[in-house]
Amino acid sequence: MDAKKFVENAMQDVLFGGIEDVEQAVDTYFTQDYVQHTDGHVLDRAAFADHVRHLRARGLTEVQVQVQEIAVEGSTVADVHTVRGTKPDGTPVEVEVYMFTQLRDGKAASIRELSRLITGAAEDSDLGHAH
Repeated sequence: MDAKKFVENAMQDVLFGGIEDVEQAVDTYFTQDYVQHTDGHVLDRAAFADHVRHLRARGLTEVQVQVQEIAVEGSTVADVHTVRGTKPDGTPVEVEVYMFTQLRDGKAASIRELSRLITGAAEDSDLGHAH
């Protein structure tokens, strides 16, 4: 799978329910020792799985992930992507993400990312790390 498809598929399958079972989704795309650094917050694999459950419970619909830029150097994937969706109250949310992913054995071993809320309410600014 190419890097762009990996990012898009991982976002859809894991964060937005493309693979319904959270543990199966996380196992598909992330190593057992996975660590995520997002906006100054550090999540280990267990906290990341909790983050996925929390994000799914927020009930975003019509979610689209669009990778604008991507570069690959060895086992590092750097990308800029935008996530757009609709909250249960019908209001839109849009987040721009700058992400560096370290891959190992075809899975993400670590991610370092910064996110920027483009459209949404103040409480939406934690979409990248809330759990």
